[in-house]
Amino acid sequence: MKNRKTKSLLSLVIIILFFNLLTVSNAHSAAGAIAKIFAKIGQVFSKTGVKAGKGLGSGIKGSDSGLDELTKRFMKNPEEAKIIERVGIEKHTEHFNNLNSSSIGRLFRKHGVNKADNLTDLNDLIDRDISGIESNYAVFKYIVWAWRGRVFRNSEYYNKPTFDNRTLLICETNESIFYFSIIMEDKIRRAFLTDNIALVENYQVIKPQELIVTKDIDALKIMGTKPQGNKSFPNHYFVFYQNQGFVHENHIHGTENPNIVFVRAEKNVNQSNSKCFKATKQMLTIKKLDKIKSE
Repeated sequence: MKNRKTKSLLSLVIIILFFNLLTVSNAHSAAGAIAKIFAKIGQVFSKTGVKAGKGLGSGIKGSDSGLDELTKRFMKNPEEAKIIERVGIEKHTEHFNNLNSSSIGRLFRKHGVNKADNLTDLNDLIDRDISGIESNYAVFKYIVWAWRGRVFRNSEYYNKPTFDNRTLLICETNESIFYFSIIMEDKIRRAFLTDNIALVENYQVIKPQELIVTKDIDALKIMGTKPQGNKSFPNHYFVFYQNQGFVHENHIHGTENPNIVFVRAEKNVNQSNSKCFKATKQMLTIKKLDKIKSE
């Protein structure tokens, strides 16, 4: 009984220490601190002969020590754990399940596309101009209608093992976290902003909506929000790079030409400090940690 209580207490301490470190603004500097903590913890367990994997690492299969596997995972990608902690496992799971299990019509409705309300079948959806962009909009001539997501298909990260026809992307900047739903099913190429979560005060979150694509090449992909009111161009542009780099440009006046955004993005291909991840089932193994932490 004493050993069981000791292991439970140690597990709780580990979780508290780890998630407190996730508040560090620089993920890379936090990784160094995380490494030192896990190294010390490993030494303690090694000396005492306690197998910390039971309970703490029960969600990680195929390992004699759940703690060892947990250490490797967080050391490899601490940003992933930080994002999950900030978003919440319930919300992350909801977005992942909605994209992968909902009908096309329901996905459109969840992202505010009202013209999808009376859809009768898939062909009805394909034939309709649900983009909401009329030919008299200044941005119309810049839209890539038959995009293929080339940056994702050619990326070692995004296309390993494959870039699925329905893929959820999570991108983090210093100010917020974005969830993007990418649909590339037969005859349907759609991109949605599914969620925007503020990380700082006074940040104006962007509501869920369908996005337009203004550039689709091997090196990068640029998406934007639809022009609002009498504005000529998007208020927000999102740039995705092969190396997981990500840029969010906010233009409050809606006057930034997509070509200017592209030129700037092409010059800064290796300069982005923000990053995107694919949402996968492996990411949900953190759910066990979330349960322990909340108890």
